[in-house]
Amino acid sequence: TLAGMRVTKNGIVGRSILKRKMKRLAHLMVIVLIGGTTLGACQSDQSAEKKMLQGKPAPTIISADLFPPAPRQGAALFVTATSTDEERDTVTYRYLWFVNNQSVHNTQELPAAFFRRGDKIAVEITPNDGFNDGPVFKTAEVQVQNTPPEILSIQLLPQPFLPGAMIRAVVTGRDRDDDHIEYAYEWRKNGEPLFLENRAEVKIQNLKKGDQVTVRVTPHDGREAGLSVESLNLAGGNRPPEITSNPSLEFKNGVYLYPVTASDPDGDPLEYSIEDPQPGMHFDPVTHVFQWEIPETTTGVQHLTLVVRDPEGEGAAQRIRLDIDFLRRSS
Repeated sequence: TLAGMRVTKNGIVGRSILKRKMKRLAHLMVIVLIGGTTLGACQSDQSAEKKMLQGKPAPTIISADLFPPAPRQGAALFVTATSTDEERDTVTYRYLWFVNNQSVHNTQELPAAFFRRGDKIAVEITPNDGFNDGPVFKTAEVQVQNTPPEILSIQLLPQPFLPGAMIRAVVTGRDRDDDHIEYAYEWRKNGEPLFLENRAEVKIQNLKKGDQVTVRVTPHDGREAGLSVESLNLAGGNRPPEITSNPSLEFKNGVYLYPVTASDPDGDPLEYSIEDPQPGMHFDPVTHVFQWEIPETTTGVQHLTLVVRDPEGEGAAQRIRLDIDFLRRSS
């Protein structure tokens, strides 16, 4: 071979071919070197970031408050936390509730279904600033208190009541701890207290129409009293009048006379009238004497209805059977 040349069975390969191969080899070496440098730079950056996160200060919880501070059955329990972060990052929280040292729930609110009276409750809170968790903060234990009973409704019966009748208070209550409820009753008339027995059913003396009766009821579960609730007014109703006389047999000179007497338990003035009056019938508005000038043509048995009414329209009626022929024979 000559210098810079080699001989093959196909002939002589010139310097140009050898130069092209040398260039390719150099290009590959450059790529390898650049790639190695880039990979080394990425690994170096990741190590630096990891080192930076490991040294980043984590958030710290300063305080936490439970609401309500004295939990009771039937109401959920909430927790709020106050924290600090040196770099002022946004802090989020994770929660873990404990009831009697057993983990039960993991949101900011502990539903009432998870605890009962006497249970001890605490919550662990973990702060996080988007990079690192801070130290776990655990609140002091609080104990679930007794829940006093409450009154849902009071109804006074009968409605309207009639003076002289028994009045009964029908009370519906609830105790979230399932305790037995006792009730205390304070009866009032026209706003003034009545010193009656502590009973749900009473008879109030000297009641009259228009009097207002109420009752104030206080529930008690054996531990503490609930809120007192006063019923709506129960107004004394109007009582109807009553006809107290009996029909007479007085018949003189063709005129039937019957002095009607009636009474009203409320003392209302009464109006006297005849239902479907016939010719000759009349009520004296002062003496309340019913009289009937019976026509000569009227014979046989006749039926009359006398009515008395109070100003509110309550009335009483008395039906009378008159044998006209008998009255004429007896006069």
